[in-house]
Amino acid sequence: MIVAFLVAAPALNPLAVAQDCPTHGLLASLAPAPKHGAPQNAPASQKHPNHPQEFHLTNVTQLTFGGQNAEAYWSVDGTQITYQTRQPEYPDEQIITMNADGSKKTLVSTGEGRCTCSYFSPDAKHVYFSSTHEVNKGAQAPLDMSQGYLWKVNPQFSLYRRNLATNALEPILKRNAYIAETTIAADGSYMTWTSTMDGDLEIYRSNLDGTNIKRLTNNVGYDGGPFISWDGKQIVYRRDDLRTDTEINDYKRLLAENLVRPGRLDIWVMDADGGNNRRVTRLGGASFAPFLHPDGRQIIFSSNFHDPKGREFDLFVVNTDGTGLRQITFTPEFDGFPMFNREGTKLIFGSNRFGKEQGETNIFVADWVEPDVTRVKAEATDDVWLYPFATNQDSDSFLRVWGTGADLATFTEDGEDSVSLVRFPAVTVPAGDIVSARVVLTHVNPEGGQRANVRKYPIEIRSVKSGFSEKSWAHALGATHWPGPRVLGSAQFGETREDGSFEMVFEIAQVDKLRELLSDPLGPAFAFTSTAPASEVGRTGVYKFFSRNAPDAAVRPRLEITVR
Repeated sequence: MIVAFLVAAPALNPLAVAQDCPTHGLLASLAPAPKHGAPQNAPASQKHPNHPQEFHLTNVTQLTFGGQNAEAYWSVDGTQITYQTRQPEYPDEQIITMNADGSKKTLVSTGEGRCTCSYFSPDAKHVYFSSTHEVNKGAQAPLDMSQGYLWKVNPQFSLYRRNLATNALEPILKRNAYIAETTIAADGSYMTWTSTMDGDLEIYRSNLDGTNIKRLTNNVGYDGGPFISWDGKQIVYRRDDLRTDTEINDYKRLLAENLVRPGRLDIWVMDADGGNNRRVTRLGGASFAPFLHPDGRQIIFSSNFHDPKGREFDLFVVNTDGTGLRQITFTPEFDGFPMFNREGTKLIFGSNRFGKEQGETNIFVADWVEPDVTRVKAEATDDVWLYPFATNQDSDSFLRVWGTGADLATFTEDGEDSVSLVRFPAVTVPAGDIVSARVVLTHVNPEGGQRANVRKYPIEIRSVKSGFSEKSWAHALGATHWPGPRVLGSAQFGETREDGSFEMVFEIAQVDKLRELLSDPLGPAFAFTSTAPASEVGRTGVYKFFSRNAPDAAVRPRLEITVR
């Protein structure tokens, strides 16, 4: 029978072993195990203050407390939520439903085996979920990570649905293969799911009773995590776009062991019949859990592409044509599994924020708003590369950055540090709060492992005296325009272009210093530095950015400020 959900005893970290649908494995490496599950006296919900940079989210409210809770999805009418949780009285993850205010938490799965990927039927009379309970009533065995970071594609998962009125549990799809990641069209006309039933990880659609199966993808690699748009016309999903024979062979070898390596995933979208399949993002990280806004023009998703260490997951929004990428959440560690309600007025997601234990993941809901903001953009007027052998700064298409391996010292004529300076025009910022400010540089297609180098040798942005000109450049300019000691921020990864070049984003969180720089009548100026030694990274491994003289305006340095 369905029983009330109460937790008191200490909990294991489900994410230490949870490496399957769709991305719990990403969480596994982010934090140690929490020591406790949800307390007996936990409230149904709790409001928290808004994050100053998260201006799309208001009335942020926590709905779960303790243990590991994720993959929370709305019922069509927005009155109920289904999610999966790991709590101490169960051997592995189970499925729970609750009211939209966090009350009436109720176990829907059997309490046995491992469960994942739950979704309400449109009439809210059934909850669909995948489970191993008929084959394995215990926990899923932990993975051997000796081959690197992997997810388990568990062939013991079959798809079931629970009748919430009669408590009857009915098998829907059983194929002796991985079947999970189910979502359902709001009108009940079809559902989508991911399976290995044909020998590869592909996306399928079928009737809600499991009949009339149609395969929607036909690409070697992991096509999965499909979500149906609220109008039922589009399906958004994540895909590992394998490019080389080595990548394909490694993928096939691991899949034969029911494993996948999820390091690089991007967002794709297709029509409901599988046609018009197109790529949305090129981000170079693990992007997952996409969901279409009800307007059908924007996709929200979680990604770590911006973090050189790959540990920070935040929510992002992008237009379906791949333009307009912007960051939504900014709290440390993990934000993921976002879903809009049908009206687009509320967002539900999982997060590590406000956890009582390190690594604790809970469910949050927030009002989604489109605030009145002004975005100011400026292109560089001058940029120079400070190095004894640099020449022709008024026509050089590149900036270069490296170091000696030591902290940046004062300027010397024979110094080995390569520093680049960028100056922008005087910018008029409207009245209001500066909620975001960043400088964006575009790195050329890397030849020497620069992406990996950034993890060891970050690129930093610093303030520098303005007024320099590339037309009157000389190396001695460094005597009067050497970077200051104050670091304003470090590089994060941005979008990757088709030619392999990629953006590096320098967020400036120190608003007081930014306002000081913006008040300079000669315009704000910045220096870019790193301790990456050329002797170690090699000539092809130094950081190399397009300058303002690049023929393609899209890759030139730019300053972006958002004011509310």
